[in-house]
Amino acid sequence: MNKIFTTLAISASLLAGSQISHAQAWTSHNGMNNAPAQVAETRAGGTDIFLGHCSVNDYIYPYDGISLSYDARVGVGMILTKDMFKQYIGATIVGMYVGWDDQYSTSNYECFVRDTNFGGTTLTQGSDDVQFGWNYVSLESVKLTEDFEQLAVGFYTDLVKDVCSIPKFYPTDVPNSTYLWSGEVNNAGEEVWYDTKEVGVMPIVLVLQDTDGLFHNMIRIDSLTTDVIVGQDELQTAIVRLSNTGTNSITNIEFTTSFGDKSHTEIIDFSTPLSAQQGGKVLLPVAGLGSGIHKIQVTAVNGMEPKASNAVEAEIISVSDEIASKYVHRPLVEYFISEDNYMTVTYVDDYFYPGFEPYKDQMTLVMPHLDDKFMTGDNDALEQLITMAGGDKMKVSVPAMSINRSGYSCVAQLNSLISGTPMMYTIFPDYIGQVYDNVLSHPTFASVEAKGLMDANGAISINVSGVVEEGVMPQGEDLYLTVYLMERDVWTEDQRFWDDKAAAEKGGEYIHKNIIREILTPYWGEKLEKTGGEYSMTFNTEYYEEWVKENLYVVAFLNRGVENNQLALQVINSTEGELEGASINRVENFNNVVVENANGTITVNGNSNVEVYNLSGCRVDNNNLSAGLYIVKAEVEGQSVTQKILVK
Repeated sequence: MNKIFTTLAISASLLAGSQISHAQAWTSHNGMNNAPAQVAETRAGGTDIFLGHCSVNDYIYPYDGISLSYDARVGVGMILTKDMFKQYIGATIVGMYVGWDDQYSTSNYECFVRDTNFGGTTLTQGSDDVQFGWNYVSLESVKLTEDFEQLAVGFYTDLVKDVCSIPKFYPTDVPNSTYLWSGEVNNAGEEVWYDTKEVGVMPIVLVLQDTDGLFHNMIRIDSLTTDVIVGQDELQTAIVRLSNTGTNSITNIEFTTSFGDKSHTEIIDFSTPLSAQQGGKVLLPVAGLGSGIHKIQVTAVNGMEPKASNAVEAEIISVSDEIASKYVHRPLVEYFISEDNYMTVTYVDDYFYPGFEPYKDQMTLVMPHLDDKFMTGDNDALEQLITMAGGDKMKVSVPAMSINRSGYSCVAQLNSLISGTPMMYTIFPDYIGQVYDNVLSHPTFASVEAKGLMDANGAISINVSGVVEEGVMPQGEDLYLTVYLMERDVWTEDQRFWDDKAAAEKGGEYIHKNIIREILTPYWGEKLEKTGGEYSMTFNTEYYEEWVKENLYVVAFLNRGVENNQLALQVINSTEGELEGASINRVENFNNVVVENANGTITVNGNSNVEVYNLSGCRVDNNNLSAGLYIVKAEVEGQSVTQKILVK
């Protein structure tokens, strides 16, 4: 059977705009977009409730759908589980909104709702001719009762050969989106419905009706984004997506943050009521009451207790003023660039770097080059890209991307780095100051200091030390130290440019502001032995002739682990340190450590009983190692030593 799927991505919107005002200036943020005009108005006799995997606010585009290479009768459906509809028990099922994506023809949709599954008892049905966009199909009215554990909702229609007639919405990873291809049946004569979630979300919305006010004062928090590290007991502005899931307008809410036995509540008045079955993105106050998981919820709607649970959780690290005053916060911003990306020169020189310049002494900017020619044979930067793509090299591209590992969205992603990663905010010069000022105002609770030394033979030793304030990190969570050996002002003569004129003016020459020469730890960092008190680690490597000694320096930062989000590992603090020349102490210390490879076995001072890790941080067997770069950990004369070694 030949199924043809188009690839145009839809920017689906489940939320319409709303306006909120508050005495402390927590105001609304514009919704993603308004409902399209093709959606019918609420019908007389009660208020509608829309229930499904998608929304009638989703835009339908012609030809972004499904077609077959022959005429066929198909079924399309979705499964609604009890937890999706139980709050609406007592409502009347009255109809469906269904989608049609061919502007030049119509088709008949035979709609139904069944209990249990697609082979269950038909509760209600109806049919109508549909055309492009959302279409309302009336069903025979039936009450929604406690008897149902799930509902199978869908329709049958006849597809015409090579005509895209059923839209598909993104995302494609929603389960229980079900299709019946060409009337397929099994040996018992039963229809065979397939859960083909890769095809897309159902273009179906079940319509319930409330005529008795059973579903007033209902609200849901769809998502919440707040700062990770905050001042203790201070109110922070969180980005919250709210949906009015009830059948009356909402004029005010009570918004509560709870942590252990502490809580904080704010009353929020809406300057424009939040209409039934609508929603939006708003800015609301969240309190940092401690370090750990906070419960955040709407505790009252229109002055009354809400009818359905709406609580969400957010992990917040809370720092008191007393602790924050001990430490200087230096955020880290990483901006990944490729010599083969023709936008690099224009963007970095004309936009990003000038905006960063006033803050260069207060923030750490890392702009590594991602091509082999500027790495030492092991190509650390490419390794880190592959790691971020879960080891799948087919998902890695090398255009330009920034990752703000401080945990705040303050810089821009120009192009996709890894398939499926979310876009970040783009900040241009007029706004960079506003964003960076906000980032710099956040507290921290740890220090980082890096010192690098190189002897006359090119042996490099880097010591990173500092203090982590005890009792601030969430209990049981580790911290990690990441260390880069960097180089400033690296020259190249084969940079691509925006156009021929720019290329001619530059002659192909370009000076990279800074690049990573070596990553001396796993990309996600070396775990600290403990998350409170003093720490100290030493890392060793060697100098390569193509480097410029005078331009080498060290970047080190403390970050949280990969379980928090591999593209936003919150950086607790960072530092930059110079690489100094030879000294007696440095030479003495380095000469006490000899790391060697013999036939695929690594030894430290002749001892092969050492810990060996690959660049992803996974420990490997120290025997018959294949060619590649490895990280070696050992104890030498009471000192923890970590060093890279290249096995050829």
